[in-house]
Amino acid sequence: MQTSIRPTTTQRVRDFLLAEGVTARPWSSLDETYAALYKLLRARCDDNAFWKPLSGLLRDVVADAADGPRRLPAPQAELLRSWDVEELVRDLRRALPGRCASAGDYRGFSRTLAAPVLGGFLVLGFAAAGCDTPPGEGDDPPAWAEGCALDSSSEIYDAIGGADALDDLEKSGLCTCLAAMQSSWQQGLSEVFASCDPESIASFLAVYVDECEANGGTLPTDPTAPAESWCWGAAYKGVSFPIPER
Repeated sequence: MQTSIRPTTTQRVRDFLLAEGVTARPWSSLDETYAALYKLLRARCDDNAFWKPLSGLLRDVVADAADGPRRLPAPQAELLRSWDVEELVRDLRRALPGRCASAGDYRGFSRTLAAPVLGGFLVLGFAAAGCDTPPGEGDDPPAWAEGCALDSSSEIYDAIGGADALDDLEKSGLCTCLAAMQSSWQQGLSEVFASCDPESIASFLAVYVDECEANGGTLPTDPTAPAESWCWGAAYKGVSFPIPER
């Protein structure tokens, strides 16, 4: 089976933050995420080398939300398409407190931002926290996810949705199968998926499709899961992960 998978918006943002020395934990709250993002922006305010890739990141995130497979409904998508990302990033940088000014917290900072600039800041924070679109602005669930009990903001749900090699029937079966896992396993998989590259996640999902089908839509007592050697980042340490045969 082909193991193609698109990086999700969440993965794009987390990869960027990780490259800048910020670890965005899968269980981080929105409050923690915005605080960390604001702290990073403050720390790198005068670093020109930082702001160019940040512009590219926001451009990719906006494109995903406006025209990608997980795009927002038409009114919100049109609004995002109207954004001049370069100008938004310049305005965001200029709005940051100067070296001699009190840093304050992100809430006070966000109150000073014009609506489009605030929107860019919020989009990055939501994505880093694992919510590809703000609450209340999401579209109807895809056909494969109808009746699935997985949290639509979870790493597992996002990984299934981005697996291009799987058809809707396979995704639906996998979603139902993984939703029935114990919560400790779901948490473990979420943490692993947050640290794995897209190709490793795709290979792993292909293995799980076979295991779920072979066991009548459920998982065996000791399901296959990725070992640390699959991933470039730190894997979940809470359970023992055997290496699947591929």
